[in-house]
Amino acid sequence: MTLARRVAPILALALLGSASAAGAVEYRLRVASVLEPAFTHFVRTAPGDQRDAPELAALIASLDEGRLSDAVVLGDRDPVAATVDETSAFEAVRVEPRAVSGGPGWTELVWEGRPGQRAVFRLVLVGRQAPELKRIALQGRGPIRHLEADPIGVSSRPSKAIGVPLGVIESGASRRDVWRRWIGPRLDTAEGVAVVRGLSDSTTFPDQAFITVTQGDAPVRFTVILSWGPRGTSSNGDAQGAGVAPPGDAAAAQ
Repeated sequence: MTLARRVAPILALALLGSASAAGAVEYRLRVASVLEPAFTHFVRTAPGDQRDAPELAALIASLDEGRLSDAVVLGDRDPVAATVDETSAFEAVRVEPRAVSGGPGWTELVWEGRPGQRAVFRLVLVGRQAPELKRIALQGRGPIRHLEADPIGVSSRPSKAIGVPLGVIESGASRRDVWRRWIGPRLDTAEGVAVVRGLSDSTTFPDQAFITVTQGDAPVRFTVILSWGPRGTSSNGDAQGAGVAPPGDAAAAQ
């Protein structure tokens, strides 16, 4: 075999790898989990109310500036790539994100993926404080909005946040219709990011949260804020009770 014939396959593989890398796009996902009183201190409008943008902007600024105390920013539930079985349940592709600095109140993940594919992440809950997922704020390729993850069947309209029995999601390894039957028809993924609340049937075992990202043609940083509280309760927080420091006084929140 001549040198040219030996080199040709190697060159072809190198070019293929280069083309594959060139087709990848970088995506970012930043996630914050807070206690419900901290969330409702800023967000007074009802879930789905389109007048919530200024309130949500103020909440994001407080997270960016570190004005929420460690007592209300939950550090025991970081986002990670979903397991193989969970990825299968969502008919998604496995990704390998890396954690980067996203600001005082955030956990931020970065990864590369192919446009048109779906990635899924889960929150790893270490403790059992505030086991119920309450409200969710999302921003993808559109304005930021907040809503509740109503259990499937409550509404016939697709939503960016839905609740699905955790047992159904966990059965994804053995049954192949979890996404097509239970999740996909009810989840609105048009703006690239959505949340599925894994509903726990236990009073002590916490809900699970799964974040789906539909990868588009251009780099995007997706934002997700999750509020948590005791089961069956809701509350509004004042500034002091919510652990919020005044603007420019991040140290007071610690």
